[in-house]
Amino acid sequence: MTRWRRPAGARAESARASDGRAAGGRAGDGAADGGALGEAASGADGRAGDGRAGDGAADGGALGEAASGAAGGALGEAASGSTGRAAGDSPVEVYLDRLLAAAPGSPRDVRALLSEAESHLRDATAEGMASGLSQAEAEYDAVARFGTVRSVAAAEARRSSVPLAALVRQVGASGLLLGAIGGIAVGVSGILTAILGAFGGSAFIVDISPATHLAPSDCARWLANDPRAHSCYQAALSDWAGEIVGFRLVAGVAGLLALAAFLVVRRRWPRLPATVVDTIAVTLFGLAGAWMLGLGIDWVAQGHNGAGEWLGAAPVALALGAFYGYRLLRDLRHAPNVATT
Repeated sequence: MTRWRRPAGARAESARASDGRAAGGRAGDGAADGGALGEAASGADGRAGDGRAGDGAADGGALGEAASGAAGGALGEAASGSTGRAAGDSPVEVYLDRLLAAAPGSPRDVRALLSEAESHLRDATAEGMASGLSQAEAEYDAVARFGTVRSVAAAEARRSSVPLAALVRQVGASGLLLGAIGGIAVGVSGILTAILGAFGGSAFIVDISPATHLAPSDCARWLANDPRAHSCYQAALSDWAGEIVGFRLVAGVAGLLALAAFLVVRRRWPRLPATVVDTIAVTLFGLAGAWMLGLGIDWVAQGHNGAGEWLGAAPVALALGAFYGYRLLRDLRHAPNVATT
């Protein structure tokens, strides 16, 4: 990871803050309602009533906007982030906690960013204390000069953004995997449909009835392929039932080939994040399974032929939807909280 550079706004704010100290005043941008910022600063140096009240807005959350720059924003974040903590909580520790929650990227990138940020903040705190500031004042000044959590996280996100070519490979690999799983699922549904047809008869998996118009030319072909059929209707049932099962088995074989292709390219083509893949999968398989189950139940209730065609596919899709739904919930429950204020 490249070494972090402070935003230009933060360095400019640092210069203005240093000029203010040289003139005898310290920028106390604390909240007017006596929030954590004023308490921490006054409690650390023992001068609770020294009159260095803040010039900020009506609450700690508005402090960053009132300062109109990186310094005020960083101070506001440190103040609001310490809500519910002890009055003497370290501004640097509060800032690092918030940066951990907001930082994008892999765990290794986040650790590197936090290490770099902490090193800068500790060095700046030591410099401030060497110039005569108390520890609390030095930490607030270091946080102000470093920049807001939002700006640091945004810069890190831009630095670690995925190139378009890599994103295309991720989408391709993820699509290949989901397509392979879908094809295999269709093949499994073909086996279940064949079992339903064996027990319920071909009419249970084929949507035709004796009243269906069958062309004479088609009848001749079906009867030629099934000499045991006693009528065109029976021959058509047998032919269409074989097609329904056969086409699904072919889709299953295609799914296996796609899975083999995915195993070949997966090292060179990484997938999309697991939460993205799981969200797509649970949506597709869950909705498809629910629709086919409802359709099959409705056809059974109406005495409609062909209900088994849907009832043979619905359990497979619903099982995959449940699997990916479980994975998605597990990933979301263990994901770090990335919400920022």
